[in-house]
Amino acid sequence: MWTPDPPKPAASLRQGDLLVNLALPKLKWPLCYARPPGQDASADQTVLVPSGKMQIHLVVSQCCIIENQAVAALARVRSTMPLSEDQIRDLEREFPTDDPEVSYAFAEHALKPVGEHLERKGDKVWVADFASIQTYSGSITDFQASRVAAMSPEGRVALRVRLAAFWGRAEADDKEHLRKHGKSAGLTLELVPAVPTTALAPPS
Repeated sequence: MWTPDPPKPAASLRQGDLLVNLALPKLKWPLCYARPPGQDASADQTVLVPSGKMQIHLVVSQCCIIENQAVAALARVRSTMPLSEDQIRDLEREFPTDDPEVSYAFAEHALKPVGEHLERKGDKVWVADFASIQTYSGSITDFQASRVAAMSPEGRVALRVRLAAFWGRAEADDKEHLRKHGKSAGLTLELVPAVPTTALAPPS
């Protein structure tokens, strides 16, 4: 999953990079604008957001988007609640299958320990939570100072497959409508999440 050595500090940010000790805000609606009461928000209006606790993040945006548009999408990394051996096995399954008896997690990507990071404690697993993805633009090269590991090419393949499944799978009603009209529903694997989102530990 990870390259043998961490990337050099000057290397560009890439998909699959692991970033530690970032206190990033989580945007919640409604936003709190820095403006006098009763005044409408204007372009480039300052938004007040509290910074979060130091957390781990995984870069999930495509390398070309990072390079060409100076944009980086980050998924928060957190630990699951205690899981059974079967749940851990299903969560760690890298690729989907068309076997309906085999589970595959769409919304969480299990991460293996690397160096002193993501150490497993008992029956808990560290995962990148796709439901937490937020996108940042601007001086994203600043993220390089927080990088401690990079995914191998094989690791990025498994990550991209799960991201494609997370964003691309058809909803049940859409799938049924398209099938009735003889059209492809795109990703049609009949799979269910291996671990329900409620099995994840609450943010700390």
